[in-house]
Amino acid sequence: MFKKTNKQMETRARITVAITLLLLTGCTAETSTKSNPLSEAIAQSNQKAVAAVAPPKSALPQNLKLNLSLDRPQDLKVKVDDSVAAGQILVEKTSIKQSLLNGRSQLILDRKQIENRKVITPQPPNAVPIARQLPPTSYAGQEATINTTDMRIEQLNRAIFLQQQQALRDPPSFAAALTAANDKVTSQQRLIDNQKRKIEAVTFLKDLPVEVSLHEQEVLHKLEAQLDILKSDVIVAAGNLEDAKLQRFEKLQLLNESLNKARTDRTVAIAGLQAAKDARAYQEYQASISAATRIEQSNTALSNYQEQLIAAEEQKREQAFQIATVNAKISEIDEKIASLSVVTSPYTGTIKKIKWLGQSDRALNVELTLALNPSTPSDGSNATPSTTIDPSGTSTTTPSATDTKR
Repeated sequence: MFKKTNKQMETRARITVAITLLLLTGCTAETSTKSNPLSEAIAQSNQKAVAAVAPPKSALPQNLKLNLSLDRPQDLKVKVDDSVAAGQILVEKTSIKQSLLNGRSQLILDRKQIENRKVITPQPPNAVPIARQLPPTSYAGQEATINTTDMRIEQLNRAIFLQQQQALRDPPSFAAALTAANDKVTSQQRLIDNQKRKIEAVTFLKDLPVEVSLHEQEVLHKLEAQLDILKSDVIVAAGNLEDAKLQRFEKLQLLNESLNKARTDRTVAIAGLQAAKDARAYQEYQASISAATRIEQSNTALSNYQEQLIAAEEQKREQAFQIATVNAKISEIDEKIASLSVVTSPYTGTIKKIKWLGQSDRALNVELTLALNPSTPSDGSNATPSTTIDPSGTSTTTPSATDTKR
């Protein structure tokens, strides 16, 4: 009888504690969702992830086993020996959430691009201006160019004639320099011959010191060295004379080239005059037929304006439709983000063990062992409950055979 009464009291205590936790959870959710609709939906989902049924304080175990389902190992936000507080996130599917947020950001960028796409409203066509008379024409420029080239040709012919006359004669200064150099060579050769005869005469004289003969030989060597220098001067003077002649011929060639160019310029000027006359004739022809095409141009411009108006309206409707489509996609992603679950710790404690149970249907199953803090009230019973949390965020608590007595 006493055992039955104790069981009834224990059951009532558990129900009372569960109702109290539910009320506290509702108050917490109400105060944490005042920012925006997306934050409100996420906060409500987070609150649902906390264990819905909690044991009474008198029956709290020392160890809790949490069975969780992950999309990938990075979704688990704790590790062994981590201290966790009640309500701290244990599992958050950040990969799916980040993917959805990236898609939402891209859709927002797409919407801005669509909104920034300007639809140009066509302007009505301007009135066709009245045709003006062609201005009077003048060919004075082309004729002046022809006259200038004629004068240039005449000047070049005169310069070529004078240059040809000069080319027939050697340049006086260079010819005189060559003659002077030759005279110096002849004079120096005469001195050398005299010195040689002097040396021959000295050799027939007896009782003369050897130094006299050596001196005369030295003088001969100096005269011969000076002769070599004078001969090189003759070569230089001859080269200068040839260069002067070559320069005259080059100048004559340049004058001939300038004459040919002047004749070409005259031909071009005559062709330009004829082209100007032909262009004037063409302008007069165009002016004669432009009056007949003005009415047709006006009608064509008006028709194009109407078509552009229709196209602009169609672009505006298409832009509005695209913006509405993007907004609908953004709302759909917001709903998916709000529906994502976040698993939080039901109690304050320490992660003592993480056991990977395998994979099923692309989901990774893991078992967390949570050791409650010593400050958490406990009745010292041997029954240790195990909390199982599925991917949707709901949790159930079942007894375990683990002995938690110390």
